[in-house]
Amino acid sequence: MYSTTATAAPPRLSEESGSVSAPTWPPPPRPPDHSAVIALPADASRVRTARRFVTAHLIHWQVAQAEQDRAELIVSELAGNAARHGRTDMTIRISLVDRDLRIDVTDSGSPASSRSLLPAPSDEAGRGLRLVGLLADWTAIRPHMQGWRACAGLHCSA
Repeated sequence: MYSTTATAAPPRLSEESGSVSAPTWPPPPRPPDHSAVIALPADASRVRTARRFVTAHLIHWQVAQAEQDRAELIVSELAGNAARHGRTDMTIRISLVDRDLRIDVTDSGSPASSRSLLPAPSDEAGRGLRLVGLLADWTAIRPHMQGWRACAGLHCSA
């Protein structure tokens, strides 16, 4: 079964000419100005590698230091979660479109597992996603066929 969702307004009748105008569609997604991806073993010792990978690219892409610092902390938390909960590997993908940075961390943890997203007050760990939410302009965490995908976005200053 297939379904479709219309996202544009229906054709409109122009009052002046009586002609029908074409619907206005959103522009197609723009390819990233820059993108980079790295696959690593899901191991805590590789979180540093993920951080350095992201920092090196952001320096090359001339992203401001404040956003580099935020992105580095976000990657540390997301890669740390992927290393802790992923079974075999994790993938870090970053992309920059205009001045919007997107960070995706995918792991191979069981998508059926029910990870608690909120720690108990007595827990000594588990606050990383809250930190990511405070550092990023937006976040999303979703299960996918091979595990979990955590995404975060930052708007970078010029």
